[in-house]
Amino acid sequence: MPRLAAPREGQRIPLMTRTTKDLRDRLEEAATASGRSLGQEVEYRLTRALEIDGMHAETKALRDAAASARDAARIQAIRDAGFQLVREAGGISVNVSPDMLHAEADGRLRSGFIAGRESDSTLEAVVRRLVSEALAEAGIEPMPRRSPPRS
Repeated sequence: MPRLAAPREGQRIPLMTRTTKDLRDRLEEAATASGRSLGQEVEYRLTRALEIDGMHAETKALRDAAASARDAARIQAIRDAGFQLVREAGGISVNVSPDMLHAEADGRLRSGFIAGRESDSTLEAVVRRLVSEALAEAGIEPMPRRSPPRS
């Protein structure tokens, strides 16, 4: 069998396929409505379907990146909450439950806390009250709260 020349860029090459009569009729209607030939309509729709598949992959990658960023923000908020609780206890050893850290971190995330800037959220006020009560029970005077540095 003679060897065929490689197709030039943009040159159409045959693609044989079988389909149902109903699908062919629908493709012919769409081709007529769009002013394309049946072959052009099939190529257009296949190209579009592959582009949509690519967009789904990009969307998944962006969703995964957003989840990673959200996880990193949560970890940082938990760290910040722990440091804040230790600062309020005056640097002494205190028992802080994971639930308390998570509650403080959730308040910081909801309030849009960014390092060095706090908000007066209701959850934060509750956690502060609980810490103050725990320190009072232990007979420890909490350190006065300092204003965060302005940037």
